[in-house]
Amino acid sequence: MHNKIYYFLILPILFISLIAQADDNIELKMIFDQDQEIRENTQKGGKPPSVKSDRDRRIKVFEIIANNELKTANDYIHALVIMQHTTLMFDANETLISMSSENHLLGFQFAKKAHQLGHKLGSHFLTWTYNYFVQGVGCDQDKFGFDLIDGYIVARNKTLQSKVRADSCGWFDPIPTYKDLGLIKI
Repeated sequence: MHNKIYYFLILPILFISLIAQADDNIELKMIFDQDQEIRENTQKGGKPPSVKSDRDRRIKVFEIIANNELKTANDYIHALVIMQHTTLMFDANETLISMSSENHLLGFQFAKKAHQLGHKLGSHFLTWTYNYFVQGVGCDQDKFGFDLIDGYIVARNKTLQSKVRADSCGWFDPIPTYKDLGLIKI
């Protein structure tokens, strides 16, 4: 009798979890593939992507986000990669900065979600997107960035206090956020 109650309780949970495992967003995957193809061709000497084509892809991703169509870890990774491709310019100090560094913040949050959903490269993308943000706002990655070493996110400058990092680059330090996830090795 006790086993029957257990099955009645567990079967609906299993059914709901199977329904919740959505397939990757096909439209987003096509946009991602197009984005990556253009970049691969550029590396082979082809024409670089236009500002307009990158912007159009990001706008389409914003529509997908607004329609709540990011479901899987892969969806979040595809979206964050596209969002990282923002227009760059030189500031008054001849430092290359992003015209839309907020896209890097969004990418970081997507990396966090992908990691939480179990993406095997989630911690890699957490580090990568944070470093893109640091660079995009004109901060020195060697001073303010992080590396992924043996599965842990490690500050490149271990003597730098979190407050200095946040004050200098205008964003929080990921160490407090990811300490509880076991990704930070201090």
